[in-house]
Amino acid sequence: MLFFRFLIAEDRCKLWKIIVVWPKVTVSYYVLRFQKEEEVRERDLLMSKNFTANEPDTSIMIDAALQQNQRLNTAGRNIDDMINTGSNILSNLREQGGTLKGVQRKVLDMMNTLGLSNTVLRLIERRSSQDKIILFGGMIVTCIIMFLVWKYIA
Repeated sequence: MLFFRFLIAEDRCKLWKIIVVWPKVTVSYYVLRFQKEEEVRERDLLMSKNFTANEPDTSIMIDAALQQNQRLNTAGRNIDDMINTGSNILSNLREQGGTLKGVQRKVLDMMNTLGLSNTVLRLIERRSSQDKIILFGGMIVTCIIMFLVWKYIA
């Protein structure tokens, strides 16, 4: 500090420039030089790259969202179609059940007119009720087996 006091103001200014300002100037010079060299390297890299018409990397992310939306809409339509098909099948089964009940009544009426005994008719009715029990029991057992298989797989 004492050294600065003995210097003339002009010398102090020069010394100040040498100590403080000159390193700033040299640093900014090297920073600018580095930036220019970086720009030249990037330019050379871009000029040397061969571009193709349609690279797979140029796809837009919106396309994926659009495809997902379209697939979801398609899945919704397919589910609606399945529900409609199921309701049509159910209504057809109801109609067929009504038709079969009518046929059963007509057959029983015909058997009565043909003279079959009441015991044979009772045996037939008991057999049909036993068949219903076997049918529903089989359906319940099948559902239980399907549930156990699903539980085991999941």
